[in-house]
Amino acid sequence: MSPDHWEYNSTNTEFVEHNGVISLHIKSLGKPALYKDQKFLNGTIEYDIDPQDDLLNGIYFRAADVENAEYFYLRPDKASIPNSIEAIQYAPTIKGLTYWTLLPHYQSAANFKRNTWNHIKLVVSGDQMLVYVNDMNKPSLVIPKLEGNFGAGFIAFNGTGYISNIIIKPNITEGLSPVAGLDLTLNDPRFLRNWKYTDPVNLQKGREPISSEIPKEDVSWKSITAENCGLINFSRLYNRSQNRRMIWLKVTLLSPVDQIRFLNVGFSDEIWGFVNDEIAFSDKNIYFEPVKKDPEGRVSIQNGKYRLPLKTGENKLVIALANNYFGWGLIARLDSMEGIQIVEQEKP
Repeated sequence: MSPDHWEYNSTNTEFVEHNGVISLHIKSLGKPALYKDQKFLNGTIEYDIDPQDDLLNGIYFRAADVENAEYFYLRPDKASIPNSIEAIQYAPTIKGLTYWTLLPHYQSAANFKRNTWNHIKLVVSGDQMLVYVNDMNKPSLVIPKLEGNFGAGFIAFNGTGYISNIIIKPNITEGLSPVAGLDLTLNDPRFLRNWKYTDPVNLQKGREPISSEIPKEDVSWKSITAENCGLINFSRLYNRSQNRRMIWLKVTLLSPVDQIRFLNVGFSDEIWGFVNDEIAFSDKNIYFEPVKKDPEGRVSIQNGKYRLPLKTGENKLVIALANNYFGWGLIARLDSMEGIQIVEQEKP
């Protein structure tokens, strides 16, 4: 734990003796402390951490910089709360945006405490990761698919607390496969995974799209396919913005009969759904506001369930999706696809 091996802000970070151990002391959520002597791709990272308050305590790895890195962190405000699913989180930071609202399935409960040492171990192998918190016999978090797609990069720490006993073992992966685990939602044909979409446009605060504004067929529509768990991820395509922006999406459903179906939707932050140019639903899921949906403003098909009136033949489902800060994404799953087909369109 020599300061010579680290790049850090001396007003925010210092090396001190804490509980008898030379430790890296990070005082606030400012510039992370970066271990500058070694790049990391695969292997094992172990360290002890003593969180000091409710702010996040995290480790970046495979970091090109702090805006593009894999990221695992503790939420100390959930420390010592049995079975709190928000206690720990994996969420990559890509283009300056941390994907925590898009990846609620990559958080978990863990047994750790504030104001005492806790032992953390990350085993990273290709596309997979296991995280152990205090109990080294059972992983607290299993990540079948690391979402950052980064190469070798730096290791860095942030948050408020003390860090010591850092051990990096390159290429020691304890038998963990480097091949991404399978996405079991691929067994479910009800997910709508392939959409056409438009480029984003600014949407003034207070304005809501209406059916007459649905882009015409001569507008340039692009294709997008869902990532793991059915997520249509626009954050991967577009940088974070403080402006309220909106994207149009569309898909055509071929129904054998007139029927009512229901669409389970996960979304961030605002959504408007149109069936055959008629408004079918609208809703909001904004983390800092009372309108946030279960689970705690994250993108999940728990967010909403909406009625879709389908006629015999082709039905145009159009969604307007607006966002202005955190992750920008959509998950859509029908209650039943039996007899329904997706109309493949080579041209919009």
